[in-house]
Amino acid sequence: MKYISVLETRSRIPSTVFAAIQELEEVFLVANSEIPETDFPNNVLSADTLVQELHRRIERREIQLSRLAEKLKKLKKRERDLLVLQRVLTNWKAKKLDTDPDILSKMGPIESGIKVEILRCGPAAQSRIRLKMARVQAEIDAAKEEIVKISPFTGG
Repeated sequence: MKYISVLETRSRIPSTVFAAIQELEEVFLVANSEIPETDFPNNVLSADTLVQELHRRIERREIQLSRLAEKLKKLKKRERDLLVLQRVLTNWKAKKLDTDPDILSKMGPIESGIKVEILRCGPAAQSRIRLKMARVQAEIDAAKEEIVKISPFTGG
């Protein structure tokens, strides 16, 4: 690394190496001026552009991942709240049965609604969200690997 720095700053370069560098620079400039602009492909994206696009994709996916994690957290809380409500409702209904004989018909739809809601936010729904999170994380990892491949600093 130090040798490269010395070459780039042109400090302490032996005169023979310096002469070779100057000759190569002149040959490069001549060759560069001989190639018309029309010969350069205009549809090729630079590595910087690709890296920027991959970073944007990673940022979007990380936002999606955090939203999915928040949704999973809310589902777990909702499931727990519904289970607690179901227990409380059963106890409350048993106490109320003595004073209100129609309590069973009144509470039936509420209890069945709670049971349906528990299914919606139960383990199956949580598992689907975890699967989506794993897919998004895999896309993030793939984009990061792609950045490493095209980065000029990693030799890709």
